[in-house]
Order: sequence, then structure tokens, then C-alpha cells
Amino acid sequence: MAIDKIESLRRLSFIKFLFNTGVEQSSKSEPLCNVAVLSFHDSIELFLQLACEHLNINASGANFMGYFDKL
Repeated sequence: MAIDKIESLRRLSFIKFLFNTGVEQSSKSEPLCNVAVLSFHDSIELFLQLACEHLNINASGANFMGYFDKL
């Protein structure tokens, strides 16, 4: 089932927040900068999940790389 525009924008805003958090974390000194990878991974996975929902693609149970095959 497709999601409405308001919900999509709300989720995209959170995805952008996670991405920007990763950018900020990446400029810190080691080992603190390593946390940026987690924020980037989460933002990408949430974006892929949202893209699948937007396109009405069933991606339930998909792992990270599985989203690319489904899209």
C-alpha cells in the first residue's frame, strides 16, 4: 500500500537528519568518526525501504543488499 505525501516527507526528513548526523560524525577524530558509518548505513537502508513502499514493492524481510535486487 502506498504511503501518503505527508508521511513520506516526514520520513525523508528523518533520513536526511541521519545522513547529516553521519556527516558531522565523520569529521570527528578517531575512533569517534567510525560511528558515522552506522548513521550512513541506517539512512540508506531507511531510504531504500521508503523507496520500496513508494513503488509498492514488497521488501519485507529483505536484507540490506536485497533492497537493490527488489528495486
